[in-house]
Amino acid sequence: KKFIWDIGEKPKEMEDMIVNFQYNPSWPLDLNVRPIDGDIMYSNSGKGLQEYLYFFCVNIYHFTYDTYFPVMITIQDTKSLDGNGYSFSFVIPVSIDHNEAEKDNFARTDFTAPDVGGDFCSQKTFDTYKIIAVDERDGWTMEGVNISYECVTKRCYLGTTSFDGIEYGLTTSIPSACTGGFIKASGDDIMTSVKPVFLDELEDMQIIRLPVRKMVTLEYEVVKHGLNNSFFGREIPDDENILMSIKSNSINYTDFKIYPGYEEKNTIRLFEDDHSYYVDIMLLDKNDTLIGGFKYNWSVNYDELMDAKKVIFHVLEKIPHPKDYEEQAELLVTLQNYTYPTSLMPTLKGE
Repeated sequence: KKFIWDIGEKPKEMEDMIVNFQYNPSWPLDLNVRPIDGDIMYSNSGKGLQEYLYFFCVNIYHFTYDTYFPVMITIQDTKSLDGNGYSFSFVIPVSIDHNEAEKDNFARTDFTAPDVGGDFCSQKTFDTYKIIAVDERDGWTMEGVNISYECVTKRCYLGTTSFDGIEYGLTTSIPSACTGGFIKASGDDIMTSVKPVFLDELEDMQIIRLPVRKMVTLEYEVVKHGLNNSFFGREIPDDENILMSIKSNSINYTDFKIYPGYEEKNTIRLFEDDHSYYVDIMLLDKNDTLIGGFKYNWSVNYDELMDAKKVIFHVLEKIPHPKDYEEQAELLVTLQNYTYPTSLMPTLKGE
């Protein structure tokens, strides 16, 4: 460990000594946080593999800090100089590098979110290209899709797809300073799609096709049942919470939810298509103790989805509640191997 001096048991001659650490706000302080976007801590560029980290108290959004500042240490002997006391003060620097104590000098490294706009975006190719977003389900081009170009730390908004007399698309030039970047299609009702492009391989008016998946936003609620008697359903009380993940069984997509949420409405996003998901629900009490759950593969039918306005999820509660980590671990095994009745499968509801 650094910055720790273990002097062992306090000697008798030091019983009258007092040690004080002081930092004055007027003194200089150098602080750096990563990742950041200007003055805002911004972490969407730092996402990694997302599984069930929430249950093990692991932050999905992770920040690191560098800081350098002086601290004055004062050692006071209250009985020296015939009881008048004596104070000895000295200053040392405190250095933190990537959240770790660091005695050596370190070079600060920055991790920032993509820079949007600027001179990079204004310098474009002479050639123009047609970018289309195509629905993977029916093959039709889509209207109102936001198109951008990204390269390393730069991001340029190019426009939105619209009808050009033949199909929906966007005819545009591309920033020329980066010959190898990514075209991104995004929007509220689609899953973001990214395609790499190399400008030296493109021809004038070439069509750049991005396959996209439409998504549907539905309200949802969760009802709990007894693990040993699942016939009756009850609302989730205020002192309990639901942690839920809905993970696609075929592509890299997971939707994490806390229920009840902080928004006015609790909503989830599902693919506008026949699709299979793995649903993992955990029921926690006010002390974050695992008291129930639900784990199952859920197949969603496109026709039923189009008529739905809401989803009802179900969760099983263990009574009596687990008292320690060992009983919680046993409950996890039970939930993993449990044969869930079909009546407790997620239900799509209409009006």
